Amino acid sequence: MTLALIIGTMIFKMFIMMSVGMIGSVTKLITEEGNKAMTDVLLFIVTPILILVSYQVDFSKDKLQGLLLAIGLSFLSHIIAMVIASIGVKKKNNTDYQVERMGTIYSNCGFMGIPLLYALFGAEGVFYVTAYLTVFNLFVWSHAVILMTGKVDKKGILSVFKSPNIIAIIIGLILFVTGIRVPELILDPLKTITLVNTPLAMLVIGATLIQSNLLKMITKSRLYYITFLRLVVVPLFLIIAFKILGLTGMVPTIILIATACPVASTGTMFALRFDKNSNYAAGLLSISTLMSIMTIPLMAIISEWIQ
Repeated sequence: MTLALIIGTMIFKMFIMMSVGMIGSVTKLITEEGNKAMTDVLLFIVTPILILVSYQVDFSKDKLQGLLLAIGLSFLSHIIAMVIASIGVKKKNNTDYQVERMGTIYSNCGFMGIPLLYALFGAEGVFYVTAYLTVFNLFVWSHAVILMTGKVDKKGILSVFKSPNIIAIIIGLILFVTGIRVPELILDPLKTITLVNTPLAMLVIGATLIQSNLLKMITKSRLYYITFLRLVVVPLFLIIAFKILGLTGMVPTIILIATACPVASTGTMFALRFDKNSNYAAGLLSISTLMSIMTIPLMAIISEWIQ
């Protein structure tokens, strides 16, 4: 079975879980308050535990080299996205250019990427995608804040180190490098908690799609243009870069999938925080999430064909 078919199968299963979240929202079983509570549980409890557990592996030079490679490729991915956003989204006569550029650059690597890569590669997939997540957070709290406000926010940049995910990555790295293992009596229950990561994330995404007034957004053509940049153009240029550099294997594949994920939910949060067009940001999140069901397997097919 090719990687594209495996990814397609996993995304279809994830879409079924999303659909349950949609039904729960339509029937009011999942309210906006309930969805926010589930989001907090996912962001502040489940995902950090998943990251921490993924680092509970024996130290090896190969894994360390793979992690360093993942960090380098994550920087490359974001730089490519920034160049494409600056070319494809102009400031002139565009009051929403900040929202569009952020949507083009930043992927939903946490909500969509981690569950998908965990389903595909298990804890090893999460181990390497933490590199992308780290670079994502560094750029979000520096570049994205400057993009949205037009000024440097030193406190905002420093706040990246208060993120539960970043804290989990730092602790996990220390445990990985030193070879310290969490006792099985503690580790086993933590592993059990990680099992809810994918279904919980999909329920949240499904409910969010309904609560973001998706039907009002689907007629806006500009949404599809930005979605095309995020889901097709950025991953394609990364695939070409991998080809030029002669990179193949699990680590480049993981970074490609993280890059090919839909518009980051952080974009909507930042639009709300900095008084930008949050409805437009939510529309980008919704449309790109639905379209990614088709485009992520497509990017895998193209990557396999080119390589």
